[in-house]
Amino acid sequence: MEREDKGKRYTIGQEQLLRLKTKNLTIEEQEELRKLLAPRSRFLPSTEEKIFELVRFMLKDRYTTFLNCIEQLKTNFSNLVFMWKIGDKRNILYYKVTQNSQVICSIGIHLDIIEGRITLDKKSCDTFEIHRKEFARMQTQWIFDTVPFKNNKKKLYFDLTEPVLQKDFLQVLLLQRKAK
Repeated sequence: MEREDKGKRYTIGQEQLLRLKTKNLTIEEQEELRKLLAPRSRFLPSTEEKIFELVRFMLKDRYTTFLNCIEQLKTNFSNLVFMWKIGDKRNILYYKVTQNSQVICSIGIHLDIIEGRITLDKKSCDTFEIHRKEFARMQTQWIFDTVPFKNNKKKLYFDLTEPVLQKDFLQVLLLQRKAK
């Protein structure tokens, strides 16, 4: 069953840009046009196929990195449910990952950015502290240490375009699941 598009894909200005003849543009101009055509409003395409098409457009060369992240999640965890959500001020789209009706992480998509987000409760933070030496000091430990507790939780953000942070993202998720 196909749902209606949530929001409008292009603004009036973007619709005018679509009329440009792109075959004569330089590579730099084509890249600027791609940035200008990114969704500006809260928008969620109507089908899974259209969503992945938009993600491919947004991530360009990093699209395969996104697919690899999803594959690693599926490999390391069972009974996962993936659900696309409309973005916010931070990201254009979110890929929420749930297990047994509980959100375990989300992956934010922005132009050329793949951002993993994990929320750790106090028990998960204590588990992280026990295993902290397993993580790179200037990367994951720094991320953990600079995020304040809010409502007895920490929200950690990982740049999943970095291979080291991809590995650590999965490792922190495994620790989170272990703590529960």
